[in-house]
Amino acid sequence: MKTYPFLKVLIKLYWLLLLIVLGLFTVTITNTFLSEETDKTIAVTTTSKTNFSTISPELLGSVAAGKKLFRTNCATCHNKNMKSDMTGPALAGVRARWSDYPESDLFAWIKNATKLIEAGHPKAVEIYTKWNKVPMTAFNNMTEAEVTAILDYIDSVK
Repeated sequence: MKTYPFLKVLIKLYWLLLLIVLGLFTVTITNTFLSEETDKTIAVTTTSKTNFSTISPELLGSVAAGKKLFRTNCATCHNKNMKSDMTGPALAGVRARWSDYPESDLFAWIKNATKLIEAGHPKAVEIYTKWNKVPMTAFNNMTEAEVTAILDYIDSVK
């Protein structure tokens, strides 16, 4: 019986295509499962850290926005548990640590720490010196509402 080489190639391509389809199906199923489990974990973690029933809807929106902003802008240097130092200091109680100064000074620090250090602000110089004279990244384009949202999120993490 004569075999045709193109048939062997077609059969191999068929099996390869079948393996690819099965792989894509497996990835889709796995991602769906992991996504559902992650959502459940986030829901459990969030509710265990903060009692959202006591938070106003406006603040809740601010906390959710703050969490997203924190992850995007702050999480590379500051620990997400807010209690442990990382590249930058732990952020739990940051408002209390700045309470001797107007809140606008804390906002100025977050938006452009170097500018506040150069102005000789005592708290800014203290932090700068404590952290080996490494300035915080500037966030000049961050709005007051975004800074407030981040601070509200930091306060919500227990």
